[in-house]
Amino acid sequence: MILACFLEMQTLRDDKNLEKIRDIYGLITAEEVAAMSTLVTVGRDDKKDRFPSRKRYSLVFMWAHETLFNLQARIGLAPPQHMAIDGLVSSMEDIFVDAETQATLVFPPPYAQVNRAIILAFLCIFPFAFVTTLGWHVMPVSYVASVVYLSIETCAAMMENPFGFDEIDIDMEKLVRRIDKHSSALVGLALGTINENFDLFPEARSTGTDARLRASSRSERQSITLTREKSTSKVQRHSSKNLLGDSQRSKVNVPKGMPPTGTMC
Repeated sequence: MILACFLEMQTLRDDKNLEKIRDIYGLITAEEVAAMSTLVTVGRDDKKDRFPSRKRYSLVFMWAHETLFNLQARIGLAPPQHMAIDGLVSSMEDIFVDAETQATLVFPPPYAQVNRAIILAFLCIFPFAFVTTLGWHVMPVSYVASVVYLSIETCAAMMENPFGFDEIDIDMEKLVRRIDKHSSALVGLALGTINENFDLFPEARSTGTDARLRASSRSERQSITLTREKSTSKVQRHSSKNLLGDSQRSKVNVPKGMPPTGTMC
């Protein structure tokens, strides 16, 4: 479920990078990445296509249905329980499809252009139409009317796709983090143990002492994620260099009583 949520977030933001999910968050295996990257269909014109990147979460839901079927055969779930859980999984997939439709469905360009042209014409004609009635008061009234109409137009353009990085957009990172923690808590309660979550997007946390230091805007959170990816790759390269240096230093004779160079106390 967490993998499906993460892939849905990538779909809504047109992100196709699977290595980030595998290397940084550990939500997907190399075999699953290969399954989402192999050729799966051929058209009548011999055009070969890979698995659609915008429907990767559908493949995860198919795996969820298969896992549920195997679980039913293994532990013997009653048919009503199996059908209820399977229906919940299907309902969640329908919600993801609706979210993708919301993100890809835009106003027709002619409609948007005509709407803006009408607003601009109204704001240009308004001062000349009411100058004899309002006198010099027409200037502040025209200014207020322009601010109101242009603000409505700007808000409508920003709300057309609510899954981006604007301040008024939906905080996807925080939603995925909450789903990760809540589902892990439910599993822990069901098993009677403390279940470990994936700790996704720690910069999006809203509780604890680190909440005061979290990023204040969505663009800063994106830069933090990119910085985390770069630092992870640097740490891996630095670790490989340290291993090579330790193997070379082990061949050097060290005088008695002196610790080897680089030894941690």
